[in-house]
Amino acid sequence: MLHLLSLPHEVLHHVITEADPQDLAALSRCCQMLNGYIKHNRLLFKELYLDNYDFPPQEPNDAEPCWEIELPKLVSFEKLLTSRNRELKKSQFSTVAGVVSDILNMSSVPGQKSRNIELLGRLFSDEQNKEIFLCSSALFARQCKCYSRRFISTEAGSLIRAEERERKAASTELERQLSAKLHCLYGCSIDHPDDPIHPAARAKVYDLRQYTDHTFWGPFLNDGSGHVDWEKMEAIMVVLQYNVRRNKDDDGLGDDCWRKPFVGSMPKSFVQPAPTISLSMEPSLPLAATDPVMLRECGSV
Repeated sequence: MLHLLSLPHEVLHHVITEADPQDLAALSRCCQMLNGYIKHNRLLFKELYLDNYDFPPQEPNDAEPCWEIELPKLVSFEKLLTSRNRELKKSQFSTVAGVVSDILNMSSVPGQKSRNIELLGRLFSDEQNKEIFLCSSALFARQCKCYSRRFISTEAGSLIRAEERERKAASTELERQLSAKLHCLYGCSIDHPDDPIHPAARAKVYDLRQYTDHTFWGPFLNDGSGHVDWEKMEAIMVVLQYNVRRNKDDDGLGDDCWRKPFVGSMPKSFVQPAPTISLSMEPSLPLAATDPVMLRECGSV
């Protein structure tokens, strides 16, 4: 009987590339021979990465990423965000923020379908992930209470009960800033009708005490470092999106960057629109000079 390990390496390579990247670690622990084949197989890691994620944009002289590091990093990231362990997620707050930035930086060229953006959108559609990573800045903590809906099965059917619970910001300033940054990269304001945050956001944006020489009269930290204050940027984003929704038809969000999470957050995602006004090289006559009588008197007719 033909065994898996007796197959030629080319066939074995093809078989393993059909596996899910999350199963690669378990597969490598099956036996010493498979571990030796998988552990430093750069081509295998590269093919699995490119089958599931975007090809990283590169300049002509750039070296290839280290696929043996990048693939396990994204697999661990997916496993973490699909788990239900709240405390584990909170303990990995900084790691998650860093991986999100890496995924965006390694997304495909704007204008093309991005598997990285789809991955982030899917993972952060989970309400627990939103609450832990996107709603832990001081802006959300300013609202004393938040509401969660729970479905309760009864003999008469399913009832919806709104539960009140205290909303808390992250314990450290770094995590509060990271949460606000992730919310800005997410790009869609998380503003529930039952517990709106735009009043608190407006209070922060229009508080003139926030703008001093130390903040360079802009959304920067109040220490003179010139570093971005992501909590201010978050408040600005919430106010802008609320105003757009309020003042335009069709919810005011015609572009994907307003509707779809993380769209427009990758590098070089902004494309300058083509000018709509054609500039003629011929000099235009004054309005009065187009009158036939004036043209005749001036000898132009």
